[in-house]
Amino acid sequence: MFKVEFVGGPYDGHWQKFATSQSQLPLDVICLVCNDGLRLIGGGVAERRGPCSSVALYGIDSSTSTARYLFVGAISAKDLRESLIDTW
Repeated sequence: MFKVEFVGGPYDGHWQKFATSQSQLPLDVICLVCNDGLRLIGGGVAERRGPCSSVALYGIDSSTSTARYLFVGAISAKDLRESLIDTW
């Protein structure tokens, strides 16, 4: 088990434990941005304090030997919902 740092965006400075090897990390990670977001990522229990406001995308940083995800961008929850409805 090791820790991965999130750099930039709404989860900047967050360290997440992963129970896999660094070579098996996903290339991209999508994180819900809401009041419970950090608690849920850390394995805590959701308290439903409000809706998610957006979704943040992070990509693995392959330019360094340190495991970290860099913020790529975000989309609002409304835009995400509308794009999903349009595809169904």
